[in-house]
Amino acid sequence: MSIDRSCTDNIFGKCMYAETFVRWLGLMTESEVELHNVAIESGNSDYYSWCLQPHLDVQDMDIILIEFAGVDYDNQNIYTRNNYIEPGRPLEEITRQILVAPNKPFPMYINFPSVREIRNKNCINSEYYAQKLLARHYDISSVSWVVPFCPKLWHPKFLMSDVIEMDGVSPTAQVHKQMALLLINNFRKRLLKMTENEIRQAQSDTVFVKKMITDLATYQAKNTGAAMVTNHTVAMVNLTNDKDSKSLKKPLFKDTWLTSPQCWPTSKPQYIQDHSLTMHGNTSWRYTEFDSRAWWETEQKNDQISFSFHVDGKANHTAIVAITRVSCVTCGQAIVWIDNDFTSSTLVQAKHPNYVYMVEEVAKNVATGYHVITIKNMEYKLFQVTAVMVGYKEIMPV
Repeated sequence: MSIDRSCTDNIFGKCMYAETFVRWLGLMTESEVELHNVAIESGNSDYYSWCLQPHLDVQDMDIILIEFAGVDYDNQNIYTRNNYIEPGRPLEEITRQILVAPNKPFPMYINFPSVREIRNKNCINSEYYAQKLLARHYDISSVSWVVPFCPKLWHPKFLMSDVIEMDGVSPTAQVHKQMALLLINNFRKRLLKMTENEIRQAQSDTVFVKKMITDLATYQAKNTGAAMVTNHTVAMVNLTNDKDSKSLKKPLFKDTWLTSPQCWPTSKPQYIQDHSLTMHGNTSWRYTEFDSRAWWETEQKNDQISFSFHVDGKANHTAIVAITRVSCVTCGQAIVWIDNDFTSSTLVQAKHPNYVYMVEEVAKNVATGYHVITIKNMEYKLFQVTAVMVGYKEIMPV
């Protein structure tokens, strides 16, 4: 979604779908609606199930648009390799974290097609094993591009450039316009459910907005913000707590669940101050930024970099430590270890046909307290690190 396009004054200019939707919502409610775009190119639900918290200030979020359908489908083999029983589990973890947020934001799944599959004229994405099932289970709205627009793929005049940008990985402005119309139509139907009498009785725009919000059972605060979660990013809130989690339905997917994750990312935006990786040691790794993405990287064999971090601890649990590296076709591999325990090091591969943020668990049974993680490049090939994470795994009741 990180396309260099100008969003014109026209509501249907060359805008990303969320920009168009926010403009429309502001006009309809005669209120200021702010968009927080926390999209990171090649981000996916696996990354954000660990790293939602530092990327978004949730106190002002009322609507959260979650868009992972294309990238999650393209990378479901990664989730399988990571021993996930269900490739839809990371998305469900994100969903549950949003649903227990104290300010009760209104989540929606926004489902673009898989660009990889569109090239083969296959209209498929992760909706079929994740979003549709989760939308029914948690009673969440889900907006899909596939159903209304996929038949056009077989039209004689269809051009691939109608759907895919010249960069080969991003949906076109036309697809964003179509998705915006679908999203607007969804909200328009919700507004029409309100009676004309309720609208006439509203004493102010603020009252009107609050009434709409109450009727939709979406939020309890003023309608002042909207958060965007795309297949290259996400929007978020704090993790579940024991009291709030009891009000949720039991998980849909049977799996080993990630709980209480902490994340120290390099990519932007970040809404938690002083939460970046703390350098402990470095030979010749370099820090690189590009748009919202950022990472530490090297192409030199035997280069080492170390970061310090703290494990807060959780009763009756020991922590798991993970890293996120950026994959590519020409990327190499590195070994990772915690503290001085080199004998328990983990070999991490970064070579992959897709450019994507890939999570790798590198240590288990890590005790509470301060630790140092060391990454050593093993080849004269590129290796990029963008986050260090800590979490806990447990079997959730089903």
